[in-house]
Amino acid sequence: MRCFQKSLAIDEQLHAANPNSAQAARDLLVSLERVSDALAGGDNVQALSMQLRALELAMTLQKANRGSAFYGRTAAVTFFRTGRRAVEAGDQQLAARCLDGCHQVLRDLVRAGVQLDPGMADLYR
Repeated sequence: MRCFQKSLAIDEQLHAANPNSAQAARDLLVSLERVSDALAGGDNVQALSMQLRALELAMTLQKANRGSAFYGRTAAVTFFRTGRRAVEAGDQQLAARCLDGCHQVLRDLVRAGVQLDPGMADLYR
């Protein structure tokens, strides 16, 4: 856990220094998810808080890169992961909204002609 927290602190500094960098935002998103994973099962409320920060970044990246299958997939997966964290924290309404968000992103990708990989196709069904 300590290593994930150190990585998160570094990624937060890099993102603050480069707020327009998609790579810095993506790196921060990944660090937030790793800390969320490490907290899950112990402090589910804090794990959800970290995951919600990751979702905010994913949505910002997707909005700024509408035509990108990579950032669309990132947003869909982050919505899904946030929904799981919401269930663990006991917030069923948030979990349902996250699942809806995941499906909306996937629908947008399909409409844009993006071929979904098998994992994304299973989520889309």
